[in-house]
Amino acid sequence: MQKQFDDNYFVQLDLNSMLKARSDYICKNKENVFSFINSHKLETILLMNNPTVIHKEAIPPSGCKNDYISYRRYWWLNSGNGTWEKRDGHTNPATQTNLTDRKRLEQFACAVSNLSEAYYLSKNETYAAKAIEMIRMWFIIPETRMTPHLEYSQMVPGDSRGHKTGVLDGRFFSTRIIDSILLLKNSPNFTASDLFEIELWFSDFLQWMLFSSTGCSARGQKNNHLSWYLFQICCICLYLKDIKLISKMLSKIHQCIDLQIDKNGAQHLELVRASPFHYCCFNLDALTRLAIVLEKAGFSIWQYKSASGGSLYQALQYLEHLIKNRETHSIAINSTNIEYFETLLHRYKRRCLPRFSNQSGEE
Repeated sequence: MQKQFDDNYFVQLDLNSMLKARSDYICKNKENVFSFINSHKLETILLMNNPTVIHKEAIPPSGCKNDYISYRRYWWLNSGNGTWEKRDGHTNPATQTNLTDRKRLEQFACAVSNLSEAYYLSKNETYAAKAIEMIRMWFIIPETRMTPHLEYSQMVPGDSRGHKTGVLDGRFFSTRIIDSILLLKNSPNFTASDLFEIELWFSDFLQWMLFSSTGCSARGQKNNHLSWYLFQICCICLYLKDIKLISKMLSKIHQCIDLQIDKNGAQHLELVRASPFHYCCFNLDALTRLAIVLEKAGFSIWQYKSASGGSLYQALQYLEHLIKNRETHSIAINSTNIEYFETLLHRYKRRCLPRFSNQSGEE
């Protein structure tokens, strides 16, 4: 299909909401301005060193610091026999340090996102200049750029191989960085060469996701890792304006929903985890983000229902039922879980409110 793109398209952000926010900012209607216009936070970001993969202490198996490396979150060293073992739901703090790149990638993504959104509202080139400087160092400058693959992501210490679950680390590029680039693209600090080199990086990364052994293994997963994989593929494709490839992914996306959500809305692959409610939300986070990207590409899964009756709506209803009936089951639900769920519910209702109301009988 032929999709027409204008100069203001985003892959996830809503253009009308962003234009409204900019208007509010200009009119100084502070009650409606996004919370990320936080001068103290922005000043801190402006003064920080630019994160890059070469700043890590760990050396990837390749010997090249440009290669991204991270360790698996839930794996711990058994001091008794010296082997590594998984303890689901229990984060090993040693895997979340600056020794590797994961924390640095998240720091980079958050900083660029804050700066780019602030720039879009204020047109303050100081914010754009810093964000673009960070982006150049991560994607373009040969000495500091990340190699466009995740071959050594989510390794088990002592093993020279990455893991198929490591593709999950790449979600920060799609949740934060791509729209940040689009928010910044009209800044005079960005050159045509910069934008070309960034698109080339994402094109190479997409090829790795699609055709590498690790990428193919990631596509063969069944739980939230598959959902986040598909979201990343479609997000990058939309950024690169490759609608044809997105259309080829639709059957896999439908299979993903069929596999993950039953007719009652239960996500059994996530309910077996140590933190089941969180992982149900985490999976729906990926699927609802994917739904936004698909809608922008001219497709929709908001109302898709599998042959067995599973759908995004059913999955949200199931979680809402768990919240309302917390005393009747053993699944732990805290205030952070509820906030996460409410974000997802708002995301769905915002796009499906008339249909959602008809289905639930509520206003």
